[in-house]
Amino acid sequence: MAISIVYDDREVLHKNRVWLYPNNLTGVEGNNPDVGLYFVPVENPSEAVKVTRIAENTASKIIGIAPQTEYQQNRIVVKTQYSGSGSTLLKEPRTMQSAFIIEEAYPYR
Repeated sequence: MAISIVYDDREVLHKNRVWLYPNNLTGVEGNNPDVGLYFVPVENPSEAVKVTRIAENTASKIIGIAPQTEYQQNRIVVKTQYSGSGSTLLKEPRTMQSAFIIEEAYPYR
């Protein structure tokens, strides 16, 4: 199975393909229901899709299976309660959005 590596440029992702998001931000941690990694359509952010299959989740990388958003252009959004200091979690999730856009392989809306 091919792995798509998502860097700070356009990358084409295919539904149900493995992807690697190398980040220096943080992993996905916390018990708030909003915590997670999302693929967010640029033209319709309200249609965000939460990634349900994450294989590896660390502060330096996240590996998972790409969901289908049905939109061509998407951003990655990480919502986490990770505070950066051991096991202490933030009370509310913080949100980080990728500066880059990834493209979903056809078919999309």
